[in-house]
Amino acid sequence: MACNGYAPYCGDNAQNGSEECDDGDDDDADYCRNNCLLGICHDGVRRTDLGSSHPLYEECDDGNVDNTDSCVDECKIATCGDQHTRLGFEDCDDGNVITEICDYGLTECTVCNSTCENSAGATSYCGD
Repeated sequence: MACNGYAPYCGDNAQNGSEECDDGDDDDADYCRNNCLLGICHDGVRRTDLGSSHPLYEECDDGNVDNTDSCVDECKIATCGDQHTRLGFEDCDDGNVITEICDYGLTECTVCNSTCENSAGATSYCGD
């Protein structure tokens, strides 16, 4: 017990024991959660204390690592071209928004188009 009669506790603005941090505030969306654990991607709370250019900035945080939902594992909002196929919204996602062409010589193929839908690719072959 401390000399002032109070034992250390999470939220006292002093990092003690197993606390990863203790900023003493009640803002659960900053670097230090209210449970004295560091705010990280996948903890279910979107950090709001960082600007969008910061490498730890979270656009979303749904508390899971499921890359087929609206928030992908980098805590970014799912978009066409992010290399993650969002179920019910995208047929495919090859990491870009370019409609590819078929390999030379093929007379037909399916590619992922610029809106993350499967579509017929452009062909080129000898005699076309």
